[in-house]
Amino acid sequence: MAEARRLTRLLSKHGRSRQWTKALQVFQDMETRGIQCDTIACNAALSACEKGHAWRHALEMFGSMQDGCLQRDLISFNSAISACEKGHLWRQGLSLFAGIPEQGFRPDVFSYSAAMSALEKGQQWPRALALFSEMQRQGCAPNGVTYGAALGACGKSLQWDVAMQLLGQAQRQGVQVDVVMFNASISLLGQSQQWEKAVGLFTAMQAGRLRPTEISFNATISACEKDLQWAAALALFFQMQPSGLPPSNITYSATLSACEKGARWEEALQLYGYLQRSSLQLDGITRGLLLSAALKGAQWPRARELLLGAPRSLSDDALVYACTMAISMIGQRAQFRCRSSSARGCAA
Repeated sequence: MAEARRLTRLLSKHGRSRQWTKALQVFQDMETRGIQCDTIACNAALSACEKGHAWRHALEMFGSMQDGCLQRDLISFNSAISACEKGHLWRQGLSLFAGIPEQGFRPDVFSYSAAMSALEKGQQWPRALALFSEMQRQGCAPNGVTYGAALGACGKSLQWDVAMQLLGQAQRQGVQVDVVMFNASISLLGQSQQWEKAVGLFTAMQAGRLRPTEISFNATISACEKDLQWAAALALFFQMQPSGLPPSNITYSATLSACEKGARWEEALQLYGYLQRSSLQLDGITRGLLLSAALKGAQWPRARELLLGAPRSLSDDALVYACTMAISMIGQRAQFRCRSSSARGCAA
């Protein structure tokens, strides 16, 4: 009995540290030695496999509990549903969730969170949001994971207004809204062309003493770029360095795209100067955007420099587009000169 308790504690320890192989070895050792595994021991092994993303082993163990006539409790079901989420088995996860009341248990916040995450990853966004509504009707208070899954579902279905309501509700209920949830919401607002709300959310994140990540900046700059707000995008770009976050290629591309769309070629070429002084290498998209800006500003030497410095492979769509634009603009320039010469000839 004492040995069984010791090994069960060891199983739990391996589970917390996500060492599912060690947990499985301990569990198999218990069976080999004839030490009876109770529900607590099985749950510890099941949880270790689930947390270690060994979802197949977790589901096999869940099935073996029934075969071994062991009582499966709510913890067993929650771990199995989480395993389904990691294995992208949303139908099986939903079936297990539906079976909880049949076993005489009431789903708790972990049950709902696991089932919603499985549905969200399975692209079953209406079902995930419906489950969130049911959870609240049943008087079960959502936690950060539940809100995260609901926000993810809103993001996939582009329901930015619902996402904003959920974010506000989470804050009012005292749920800790982390950077990941803010980033998901900002990204959704950008996709929905709500740049002002995206910037407002970014500012609220800073006011709430949450440190924005590179993803936070990139998502907000992209939101500005989609709505042709080049000035706001530039302002965010210049906030990054003082925040201790060097801009990445994604940051440069999004900011350059905002400048290019706003016909701000001077600002775009200024960014090129910053990029040259960094350790980053020009990728096809960034080079294409810079080339487009140089052509729009009739900065032929800079355009030539960008074209000559391009890699041999011109497979990037942005670079091919820029080269096409270069040919077009050079042709327009030649046509303009020809017309000017003709006009001067007629005047003479």
